[in-house]
Amino acid sequence: MTNFQELGLSKQLVDALSALGYDTPTPIQEKSIPQLLQGRDMVGLAQTGTGKTAAFGLPLIEMLSKDQKRPDNRTTRALILAPTRELVNQIAVSLKSYIRNTPLKINAVVGGASINKQQQQLEKGLRKISKMVPAKRQTLLFSATMPKAIADLASDFLKDPVQVSVTPPGKAADKVEQFVHFVNGKNDKTDLLKKSLTENPDGRAMVFLRTK
Repeated sequence: MTNFQELGLSKQLVDALSALGYDTPTPIQEKSIPQLLQGRDMVGLAQTGTGKTAAFGLPLIEMLSKDQKRPDNRTTRALILAPTRELVNQIAVSLKSYIRNTPLKINAVVGGASINKQQQQLEKGLRKISKMVPAKRQTLLFSATMPKAIADLASDFLKDPVQVSVTPPGKAADKVEQFVHFVNGKNDKTDLLKKSLTENPDGRAMVFLRTK
């Protein structure tokens, strides 16, 4: 059985993972970490909850830790983009737990502006950001799904990326049960939601409303 040290991570980072209770890499981590430590660009596809954050975060931390050169003031050595505030915070919490007792610093930045303006900016793509980062860089794209629009985006900004996939595109995690309810309109949706929440008082729920 593979362990994190065999994947090429330093003892310090492996010890930090062990303290958190992580001893055995998940499939996406096992396939990704060695390739990323070699500096390869990557497209990684795996279900939610399979360890994608550590798959790209651990080799990132490893390489930054080995670079002994002090970074210039007001500079950023790595940029991670995520589509929601919740995911940004989740990634930051995970990575901060891996870098304890190291000089590395992680800052989370989320938007507070009008969602309409942000939507308009996102519809124009990420090309503005790509022009602001160095041409010589390592670029990774990790996702639970890979629609054609995202695949096209990857082909524009990644250089000869290695493809790593441990689950079919669009397949839900095995521990997730899915149900579909057909309703006539907005009011019926609200009534169905109320009924579902009432019938499951001990459960937890997350409700998505359009862009919110």
